[in-house]
Amino acid sequence: MPPEENVKLSIEYRGTLLHEIINLETGLNIFLMEFFCRDVNREVDFHKLILGDERMNLGAKIQIVKYIISNYTKDWALEYSSIINDDRKKGRIPLNSDLVKMAEHRNIFAHRMLFEKDGLLSHIEKEENTIRFIKIKDAVLPLDYDEQTFGNIINCIQNMANHFYSHKFNW
Repeated sequence: MPPEENVKLSIEYRGTLLHEIINLETGLNIFLMEFFCRDVNREVDFHKLILGDERMNLGAKIQIVKYIISNYTKDWALEYSSIINDDRKKGRIPLNSDLVKMAEHRNIFAHRMLFEKDGLLSHIEKEENTIRFIKIKDAVLPLDYDEQTFGNIINCIQNMANHFYSHKFNW
């Protein structure tokens, strides 16, 4: 794929992923507001004062949600069916695992530079219509996203968002 097409695909993937993560994060915000507040006016204040744009990042929200799930809503969380893995076999809650994994993908798409240069990873074949980021930690590793991998990630994010939007608790 020519470099300019690679950049265009990267922009499309990044925009789509960030849009879907924002939708998921809104679902997390609603979940947290309803858990901590019994009054609608307090929910608004909670959102403004605690969940606001620059006060709590996605990773912190996920840690709190994981705690609530593990201690208060485990049955509801176990109703969730992951489309990318089944951590029940490992004794984990799939919703928690998927939240962490999607936050990792979000960070890759939001912060990593698209890898376009020959040399460093040129010995590792890259499939057509695939964008590549690199991970540098003790070694240089490719992080490739083809259409199927990306589609699975988006479907997983949407699946989680739908699960959060569909919750009905009487805290």
